[in-house]
Amino acid sequence: MKKRLAKVFFVSDCARGAAFALTLLTIGNYLWFSFCHLPALWLGDLSAGILWTFAVGALSITLYSLTLAMVSLIGLVKVLRRERRFGALSHLLPAGLCLAIGAIGVVRVFPPLYLMQKMSYSFPDDLCYFRSWLGTGLPGLPPECWAAVFFVSLLSILAGGLFLAAMFAAAEGRKFRSAFGAATLSVWGVFALWHLFTLGLAIRESRECAAVRQAVEKRFGRPLTAAGLEGLYKASGRIDAAFWMREKKLRAALPKVKLDKRDDEDEPREVAFWLLDLPDRPTEATLAWYATYCRANRAALEQYENGFDREPPLPEKRFVRGDLVGILLSNSLPCRYFVRDFEYSRMIYFLAVRNANAAWECYRRMGKVCAYLRKEPTLIGSLVWLAVGQNRLNCVEKLLESRLLDDAGLGELDADLAALERDIPRNHRQAMYSEAVFGQDAIAGLEEGLPDLAYELSRFKDPPGAFAPYRWIFPQWWYHAAMDKKTILQFYLLPDLTHLSKTPVNKMLIMSNTLLPALKKAGHRFYALTARTRGMRALIRAEKYRRRHGKFPSTLPDLPCDPFSGKPLVYELCKAEINETVWKKTVDEGTRVRRTADVVRIRSAPEKTAALGVRGRENDFDLTRAMIRY
Repeated sequence: MKKRLAKVFFVSDCARGAAFALTLLTIGNYLWFSFCHLPALWLGDLSAGILWTFAVGALSITLYSLTLAMVSLIGLVKVLRRERRFGALSHLLPAGLCLAIGAIGVVRVFPPLYLMQKMSYSFPDDLCYFRSWLGTGLPGLPPECWAAVFFVSLLSILAGGLFLAAMFAAAEGRKFRSAFGAATLSVWGVFALWHLFTLGLAIRESRECAAVRQAVEKRFGRPLTAAGLEGLYKASGRIDAAFWMREKKLRAALPKVKLDKRDDEDEPREVAFWLLDLPDRPTEATLAWYATYCRANRAALEQYENGFDREPPLPEKRFVRGDLVGILLSNSLPCRYFVRDFEYSRMIYFLAVRNANAAWECYRRMGKVCAYLRKEPTLIGSLVWLAVGQNRLNCVEKLLESRLLDDAGLGELDADLAALERDIPRNHRQAMYSEAVFGQDAIAGLEEGLPDLAYELSRFKDPPGAFAPYRWIFPQWWYHAAMDKKTILQFYLLPDLTHLSKTPVNKMLIMSNTLLPALKKAGHRFYALTARTRGMRALIRAEKYRRRHGKFPSTLPDLPCDPFSGKPLVYELCKAEINETVWKKTVDEGTRVRRTADVVRIRSAPEKTAALGVRGRENDFDLTRAMIRY
């Protein structure tokens, strides 16, 4: 047993023990994480078992290496006391110098340490005294040179290890090459073979990624770059930042409204008029108060509203490579408030006082806002456009319920809905293109060290280090990033976002699992607006039937296709429980009350939409439903 332990810990040969300890601590751990990383990447497994294997294996290698180094150091002390070869200690100075230079270079320019430094800002200062040294680069050295510094630092550490091995060998009276036994050389041999293997995998995956990217660019007819997205944006309309500054001032100039005082309030609260929406069934007192406000502020209201008589221009946007996530969704929220609250309330009022022309003008202005929002070249912009489209369809229901439109008005309404139906797949495709660009840009930002201008430069003097230049040293990163990019790109060759998988694609592909699963729900929102638009057009046919025969038809032939099921939409003439907003007083925040009403409605099959986030358990929440109360 003693002989076996002596061989395991190189008790009789401290030079070989020291060389093997240093090799195993560095190269051994590198190989261990590489061996575990790629199989886990292929299997898509980041379970507790894999993580424990990572940790236990690395800890075992590290403890054995440190124990071996300690045994070798003790052996060196014994040899020096016995042989008196103190001249061997002259190797300590160059060894220490090389190790110090190498350690400083690695700590300053190794990208994962930069991320640790970034994360350290969320911890107390007394625990992060080291943050200024972690991965912040070298003064005056551009990030694209950091990989070269890192490689030189690794060579410096290797040189320090060689000096130490020479010191141990000289202390034992042996030649330098005697410090490198079969165990040490075998570890280096495995490292060389494994590095070439993973490098080959990375190059192959990178070429496959490039081929898929070319196919996606061919599909959309645009490059998957920030410049390509910017070109799409600028080609969609004129840009006028001054218009939006003027509209912001006009909106802010509208006098605020004091809400009715509550019993628990000392003073009544104020709310912006453009955020105040009238209830579904306003009382005479409500209409009188609303008319008084509009007369008193007629000039300000008309000036604000007239800005949307034509399609608004686009605001200025910056499309910065590596920072597309920081694109601001300019003016989308105020536009949604304009349609959902301000103009919707105006329409409710005009319909209540039987002013069909003014109500139609409100609907027309909503269409101008929708046309502007459709040009937002991002998925979040598309989601706002979808939400505003749903708000506008609510107004279509109000127009049909009012029965103020003549047959020509119904025809114009149907033509407008037909145009909306054609726009939905175009916007869906545009959203897919923008998300494909966003995914590639996000990974490029990590690979190439492109800073998040809105966040990074405000907190750090130096931009983050680039991962891409390190790919020849760590081909695993190259392989991982190429696989992540390829996985993201492959999904944008699918017909639309609803074909994406909700389950994780591969647990090791961080960006794919961050960006892709949530997109399926967004795809269902496009389908929901399509279903409701088709249902609304069918309701116009039902309304025309009612005008000829005095009642709605019990069945409606030739119903359009349901995008969720592929079958005709469901037509129902029934009683339904609905929610309505009411004001208890003259100007209130409103409450929701339930009532039963006779309705005619058209919607997607409930069994298809219940689990897709477009329909709730209650009947009043169904984004596919077109409904008229009568």
